[in-house]
Amino acid sequence: MAESKAEGDALRQQITLKNQDLTRLRGQRDEMNAELLERRSREAEKMRFAEVLAKAREDRIGYLIGEVKLLRSAAAARDGSAGYLGWLKREEGVDGDYIKDLEAKYR
Repeated sequence: MAESKAEGDALRQQITLKNQDLTRLRGQRDEMNAELLERRSREAEKMRFAEVLAKAREDRIGYLIGEVKLLRSAAAARDGSAGYLGWLKREEGVDGDYIKDLEAKYR
């Protein structure tokens, strides 16, 4: 009986230790899950901010391209350059180089 009681006490002690370990591990798991959710939330917020920033910059670039076309057109009209004004109306007018285009035509 004493031997059985000692064995039972030993098993109860092992169960208590296992329960403590289980509680500790669950706590660590919960902390890690909370940290993971926080990181995901921060990353999602960064991505939303980056998308808004990219859209704002895209809009600004479009506006500036329009301004460049307008200013170049005004300069061409002011100088009475029909050839330059026609070149500006083509698609590569903002990004292209009028002089290089003329040199290519000349060659």
